[in-house]
Amino acid sequence: MKKIKLLVNATSVQAGGAKKRLLAFMNRMDQDDRFEVVLLKRYSLDIGLKNVKVISLPSFFTPLFRLVSDFFVVPLLYFLGYRKAYVFGNFFLSCYFGQVVWNLTNIEPFVYEEFGVSYEGRQRWRLILLRFLFRISCKPNILVAQSSYTADLLRKKTKCQVIHVYNGVDIKLNNQLSFPSHVRNNGIYNILFLGQIVRYKRLFELIYYLSISGLFKKIRLSVVGSTIWDEGYFREICDLLENLGVAEYVSFCGEKSHDESMNKLRSSDALIYTNSYDNCPNVVLEAMSFNVPVLALENEVVRELKDRFGGVSFFDFQTEPQDFLNMFKVTSVSNFKYSWDDHYAEILNQILE
Repeated sequence: MKKIKLLVNATSVQAGGAKKRLLAFMNRMDQDDRFEVVLLKRYSLDIGLKNVKVISLPSFFTPLFRLVSDFFVVPLLYFLGYRKAYVFGNFFLSCYFGQVVWNLTNIEPFVYEEFGVSYEGRQRWRLILLRFLFRISCKPNILVAQSSYTADLLRKKTKCQVIHVYNGVDIKLNNQLSFPSHVRNNGIYNILFLGQIVRYKRLFELIYYLSISGLFKKIRLSVVGSTIWDEGYFREICDLLENLGVAEYVSFCGEKSHDESMNKLRSSDALIYTNSYDNCPNVVLEAMSFNVPVLALENEVVRELKDRFGGVSFFDFQTEPQDFLNMFKVTSVSNFKYSWDDHYAEILNQILE
C-alpha cells in the first residue's frame, strides 16, 4: 500500500502542553507504517524517532529560520508530494499549503477580549504577531481545540471548521503507579503548582492569598515549571516571598521531565490550578487520571472538565481558610480515562479525510 506523505510542522513548539502533545503524537506516528512523515522542529527539542525524517531549525534566530522554513522548506515539501500537513502550536505561513489540520496551542489571538489577557515585553509583541499572522493567512482546513468551550469560541471567531479533541493522559503509565496514602506530617498539606511561571497563571496572587490568609501554617507549596518565560514576573514573586517572610514555605523545583513531574504530582495532596484561561490544561487532566484532588480558580474550561469528569473543587482569593482546607477532604473521584491513543486516533481521522 502506498504510504501517505505527511508534513508535521512543530517549529513553534518549545515546552508545556504543546510539547507534551507533540511527543505523544510523534511517538505513535513513528510506529504507524501507513505514513511517510517529515517533522519540522527546533534543534533544541529532543525527540527520539526511528522512522520519521526530521528537519531541525537552529536554536538561534528562531523566528528568522521559521520564516525561511515556511517560505522555502514547506513549499518544497508540498511539491515533493507532502500535501497533508499537521501544524502544532503557532504558525507563520504553513497554512497556505495543502490540506492542513492545525492543533491550536495559543488561543490568545482569538479570545484576547474574552479573557483580558495582558502581557509585557516580548510576550506582548508575540501576541500582536500571532493575531496579525492569523488575520492575513489562509485559514487551515480544520482547527483543533482541546475543549468544547474553546471550540465554541473559535467557531465565532473563524470561518474554518473547528473540532474538539481532548488532550490525553498516559493511561498505561498511570495504571502502573502506586498511589500515595497522603498521610500528612503534622497535619501539613503538600500542594503542587505545575506549569510555566507566567502572569496569567497567577502564582503571585496565589502566594499572596496563602500568606495573608494564614494558610501557610498548614500548607507547603511546590512549584514545578520554567521561570524563563517572564523573568521580570519571577523576580516579582521572589520579592513578594521575601517581603512577606514566607519563602521557606515555597519550593521552586525548576522544569522537570514528564516522569519526574508525574511522580511529583501523584505524591502531592492536591494540584493547585490558578490560570485565568486555558485551552485545555494537561496538568488538570493528569491529576484527574491519578485521582489527585484539583483545587482551582474557576474558568470556563475547568468548569467543563469538572462537570464532565469530576475531581475539581473551586476556590477564589477570598475563600475562608477553613473552607479551603476542607477541600482536601472532598472524596470526589474523577473518571477521566481518555488516553493519548484515543487522541491520536481522533486526529488521524481528520488527517485521513
